[in-house]
Amino acid sequence: MTATMPRSGSPPGVSLRRVRSVYGICIEDPATREVRIDYVGKTKRSVAVREAEHRGLGRNPECEQPWSDLIRGHAVVLESDAGLPAPWTDAELDARERCWIRNAEGRLPHRPRFNIEHGMDHADHIPPWVAREQRAQRDRAQGIVSRWTHPECFTGPVLRASLPQGPSLWSRFWRTTFGRWLLRKLKTAAKWSAGAGLAWSVGTSLLVWADVPARDAAQLAVLGVVAGVVFVASRRRKPKRRNRGRR
Repeated sequence: MTATMPRSGSPPGVSLRRVRSVYGICIEDPATREVRIDYVGKTKRSVAVREAEHRGLGRNPECEQPWSDLIRGHAVVLESDAGLPAPWTDAELDARERCWIRNAEGRLPHRPRFNIEHGMDHADHIPPWVAREQRAQRDRAQGIVSRWTHPECFTGPVLRASLPQGPSLWSRFWRTTFGRWLLRKLKTAAKWSAGAGLAWSVGTSLLVWADVPARDAAQLAVLGVVAGVVFVASRRRKPKRRNRGRR
């Protein structure tokens, strides 16, 4: 009897292939109250994720579209490669999105008006600056402060500067007993290093000026610096004698 080893990979019936989709967003017309697919997009991710980004609910709120308050229902998958033998290439995905935006096959009752790419030639196209101004008017009418009415309040650096900033972890470390001790040691080491380097440079220059070969001059200067450091350190370690008064 021959043992059969299980094959590595995904379980039976489970596909790791990413579905590429063309989706539509149902948007309400404020003038006529008509709900229609007025924006078409493409994605290699979940359609629900892209819808959340359009609503400003993604990781980057600045991706919110000015027509997000007019979205009705959820995004509609217009076409995908889920049932195809092979996934779409990037060129095929672009072509399918362009076909839906232009409504070349007449599958939509109306051509979407909010698309910028492939939609600028549409007679009823709504440019992004017009959509932003319309959103600002709607928010002002409802008394809403938003990035469309007051964009300066929703800028990242300004928002961060308005928040109270506490001391950082690094600054708190230097305030501890060990941090203050370490800082004193580092300052002392920096002073000694600077002094030793200056002494070595001056000593080497003087020895070279006295016709000593450069290599020998550098070595002698090092020995002199080391001797000087040892002498000064030994003098600093000796306890000071106190003058005792006569009884």
